[in-house]
Amino acid sequence: MSYGPGQDRLSSCHAEFLSVHPYFNPDIPDENTPPTTVEFISSPEYPAGSTSVSIQLRASDPDGLHQAILLVKTISPHPAAGFREVKACRGLNGERDAIIQFDYDGVIPSVGGTSLSYPTTHPFDVYVVDKRGNVDWRALGANKLWEIMPQHLATLGGHSKWINSVAFSPDGMTLASGSQDRTIKLWDIATRTNIATLTNTIAGGRPWLVNAIAFAPDGTMFATGGVVQLYDMMTRRRIATFLGTHETFSVAFSPDGTMLASGSSDETVKLWDVATRTNIATLEGHTSWVNSVAFSPDGTTLASGSFDDTVKLWDVATRTEIATLEGQGDDIYSVAFSPDGTTLASGSGSESRLIELWDVATRTEIATLEGHTYGVYSVAFSPDGTILASGSLDFTIKLWDIMAKRNIATFEGDMPVRSVAFSPNGRMLASGGEGGTVKLWDTSEWIFPRPWTLVKISGDNQQGVPGEALTNPYVIEVRDQNGEAIVGISVTFAITAGEGVLSVESVLTNSSGRASTVLTLGRDLGTNSVSVTVAGIEQPITFMVESVATPDFDGDRRVGFLDFLLFVAQFGLSQTDEGYDARFDLDGDGAVGFADFLIFASHFGKAVS
Repeated sequence: MSYGPGQDRLSSCHAEFLSVHPYFNPDIPDENTPPTTVEFISSPEYPAGSTSVSIQLRASDPDGLHQAILLVKTISPHPAAGFREVKACRGLNGERDAIIQFDYDGVIPSVGGTSLSYPTTHPFDVYVVDKRGNVDWRALGANKLWEIMPQHLATLGGHSKWINSVAFSPDGMTLASGSQDRTIKLWDIATRTNIATLTNTIAGGRPWLVNAIAFAPDGTMFATGGVVQLYDMMTRRRIATFLGTHETFSVAFSPDGTMLASGSSDETVKLWDVATRTNIATLEGHTSWVNSVAFSPDGTTLASGSFDDTVKLWDVATRTEIATLEGQGDDIYSVAFSPDGTTLASGSGSESRLIELWDVATRTEIATLEGHTYGVYSVAFSPDGTILASGSLDFTIKLWDIMAKRNIATFEGDMPVRSVAFSPNGRMLASGGEGGTVKLWDTSEWIFPRPWTLVKISGDNQQGVPGEALTNPYVIEVRDQNGEAIVGISVTFAITAGEGVLSVESVLTNSSGRASTVLTLGRDLGTNSVSVTVAGIEQPITFMVESVATPDFDGDRRVGFLDFLLFVAQFGLSQTDEGYDARFDLDGDGAVGFADFLIFASHFGKAVS
């Protein structure tokens, strides 16, 4: 049973638990009784931007309910990451049936500075104790872990079959979705309402499924795949059908809007002149369906991903293949260039379930992102290029930090996800999938400045005198994913080796993104260390200091007769003797002896600098 930091007695929560436990209270019989039943009745989601959320449970027990305890899962970088710790307690006063409510603020006790948006999913347990000290370990404990997660911003319903593609207009005001139900829907982002439904038809008025959607850079039109067609945004009418295509799975406009690329079931990539509506090139080389096409930001290179397990790069000017990227040997469903054009991402099928990052200049793989449990159907970079979103048939959307090459958030859906797209400002992500609905997710927490790294500024590797404050404070700087200092981030300092006292243990970064504390050393000699942690940064940093002896034992800044008397009282003691004080062991050999006297004598009569 833990007493908790700085406590010399049990908390009231623990004491209440022990008061009805048969091992600690002889008046409580130790016998089997019917188990307590507990049901989680509140929503497993909370609105984005919440500062607290109500966790509600229904519990019943014929012996009467004594107490409910909310425990949360400790997170990295805490050394006990993965274990539970007490967040709150409620007394239940012997009720047989009760609705139990906890207001959870997202803060995990061992890691200050967390919020409801970190981590994305908050796991917790609630232990309900009856009047006989029983806890229903079968329904709770290690076998029952509840979770709450951020709620998506909105669900846009109306398609009758799965959605193959979603795309934002360049101004971010409109979202388009294309579906297997052969319709295109346009959505007003501000009001979250459907403002138009267009039936995708071909010659003779026959409806045709919509496999892909892409907006022109100026926002005046959009293109669809299935059959490649152009639609005017103002009139919302079809203005062109590109003939001579097989079933098309992907379309993409060139950055200047003059050209459209399409990838099709005939194993080719076609380039179209948007003004004349004519085919100007057919790029051959894939040996299976081409599922995805994407132009580089400068328009010089086109990438295509295929069921033949390869990504190909094409020179747009010469219409020639310039590279074939072979990764983990699985179908390629999606490709996307980073906004600076230096990196290409590709999403793979259900065998590898990987996302691969490629260096465009060297045509080499630079990272493999693992975490999805089924095929990755869609990948999209945030507008600032720091985040990659991936949508999978495993019902999830994942956000990946490109610099750190790690997963930083997971959004849980209710159906397989086939398409994801960032809004132009990066604050929102749209997803479409097999449920026939579009979901909008708030991504501002991850897109905008967030803690990414800790930097030591000053104070490391000092030497100090036992019992005195160090000359220089420990100063750190918190930087975001772009290397810029962040203001107002909670920083925690903790002594991890040696004894001593910190002037401050938790503080917010100042206007320069910095935080500091001063260590006053304990009385023991040797190495001391202080760990610095920030929620959201996986790797803490550590400051080291060496506590060294000084003959000025009385602290008057001069080695004099009183220091001699104090030294004589310690002479002959070793570290195994009662009363031994390491301050007098000037040579650090574990005993106060003649060698220490010689060191003391060399300082006698001198002022301490």
